[in-house]
Amino acid sequence: MGSQKRCLIVTGGTVDLEFAASYIGKRHYEFVIAVDKGLIACHKLGCNVDYILGDFDSVDPSILEIYKDKKGSYEIKTLNPEKDMTDTEDAIMVALEHGVTEIELIGATGTRIDHMLANINLLMKPLKNCVKACILDKNNRIYVKNDNFTISKEEVLGTYISFLPLTSEVTGVTLSGFKYPLHDYTLTIGNSLGVSNEIIQEEATVTVGQGVLIVIESRD
Repeated sequence: MGSQKRCLIVTGGTVDLEFAASYIGKRHYEFVIAVDKGLIACHKLGCNVDYILGDFDSVDPSILEIYKDKKGSYEIKTLNPEKDMTDTEDAIMVALEHGVTEIELIGATGTRIDHMLANINLLMKPLKNCVKACILDKNNRIYVKNDNFTISKEEVLGTYISFLPLTSEVTGVTLSGFKYPLHDYTLTIGNSLGVSNEIIQEEATVTVGQGVLIVIESRD
């Protein structure tokens, strides 16, 4: 097995600095990407940045100049504001090109629901490359799965866990160790059956047949 290479992407949505500082402080990252306005959060958090990208339309020029003037080992990539992919998608592609084995995104949720939905869909890119990935904020951990997995009650974020289909349907869904179990069920787009479940055993298991699940661990 190759060495692990965990990547942090701080992008331009809402970043709760207190949460981010607490979470990042307990983790080690081999590769950190600041995306557009996410550079402001990285600057405030004192992150060691390896790669900076964006069209920089929402970054204080003085902060950008600080990084441009530094003699660091990072790279700066300026994107055209008129492009066919979001800055966050470009960042994920950069991470995959650098051979990361895990991606954590902070700043991928917030007031722009269109961006948030797009970012959840972008989790398909790491999944197709067998790279573990999730979106994190103060109240949620979001990831996608297309195979069987277990969830520890001790490690889950918050009380609630929801399962929603990203593909038109997800067949063979079996939930064991949950308050609301399922057996060989087909989840389809257009209903809310999978919302707000709870783990009631020390470890819960999820079986997936065909399709891709969005998994959301949440706390109020």
